[in-house]
Amino acid sequence: MHKFSRIFWGVGFISLALFLVLSQCGLITAEFSVWSVVVAFLSVAMFLSGLAKRSFGAMFFAVGMAYVAFGEMIGLPYIGVWTMLTIVVLLTIGFNFIFPKNFRGVSKDRWADYEDGETVGEYQKATIVDEEGYVRCSNSFGALVRCVETSDFKGGRFTNSFGELKVHLDRAHITSGPVTVNVSNSFGSLVIYVSKEWNVVCNISTFLGDVQEQNRAVNADGPMLKLIGNVSFGDIIIVYV
Repeated sequence: MHKFSRIFWGVGFISLALFLVLSQCGLITAEFSVWSVVVAFLSVAMFLSGLAKRSFGAMFFAVGMAYVAFGEMIGLPYIGVWTMLTIVVLLTIGFNFIFPKNFRGVSKDRWADYEDGETVGEYQKATIVDEEGYVRCSNSFGALVRCVETSDFKGGRFTNSFGELKVHLDRAHITSGPVTVNVSNSFGSLVIYVSKEWNVVCNISTFLGDVQEQNRAVNADGPMLKLIGNVSFGDIIIVYV
């Protein structure tokens, strides 16, 4: 997740720099100003960061900043800067009172269930279903660890968003291949443990994300596991054990 954050901000600022250069060279003749683009980028980045960190303050501030900058432009009523700041503060306080356990990180104990991969937090969404060897596992807004120990693994679907999902496939057995696993990860980390005896074929598309393979082992004669899917704003790590 930290690597994604560096990539996101790096690409964002490089894009802004290129936009400034192209604007000064007259290659971009759009009617909006350069600073409008900067404010729009910062608003979107701050909102996404606040959403990932479950921070009402960051999300409301991003919306307020965008409203002040573009509200009149799109026909919305005028709201002054100080009035908007007051609205943002009041909304942040109000929502933090209503959702204290979900969003306020005051006490470490409140996050214990979310950080413990064996426990599902109150507001965390997690499911795991084994349908005769086909495993479906999903996680959002928390951490989840699951071990697949089926004697006849036939495939699966692993989905993660705004959290961390670890799936141990190294204890499963593939009796007939190839087996396909569909993966999807956004704003988080998905770690898949596979056996070194398997022939793993990875075909995962990325958008502002990353796919890593650790302890890569090549075994062309082993049972074939195909990993397909996508990752955006996060990373997928494949660990060979």
